[in-house]
Amino acid sequence: MTRASRWLRGLALLHLAVGLVLYREPLLGWVQAGVVNAVEPHWDRMAAFWFLLYGALLYGQGQLAAAFEARREPLPRAFVQGWLLTGLLGTVAMPLSGLPLVALAAALSLRARPAPVTP
Repeated sequence: MTRASRWLRGLALLHLAVGLVLYREPLLGWVQAGVVNAVEPHWDRMAAFWFLLYGALLYGQGQLAAAFEARREPLPRAFVQGWLLTGLLGTVAMPLSGLPLVALAAALSLRARPAPVTP
């Protein structure tokens, strides 16, 4: 069985780490500007914000998947299909990104079967 929670949380942590490195300067500018209402109209800060927000959301998805895995229940099919759609649309828009890994992880999760419950 593929561990969807590991995939999601691993990709999220990688995404956040890359974002902190790539967007170091815009993030520092954001903090120096006081954080509150300090993103717009700076395109670099907006990119940093959305990059980090996606990483946080991906981690939240991993936590949700972990809850289902702990109960040995399959993830809701619609959840995994939405995850796959996000990865595929993102891959079309930005093929040289981590989004193909998001799509791959979702596809593997769709194929996975839950582990049998033992009494």
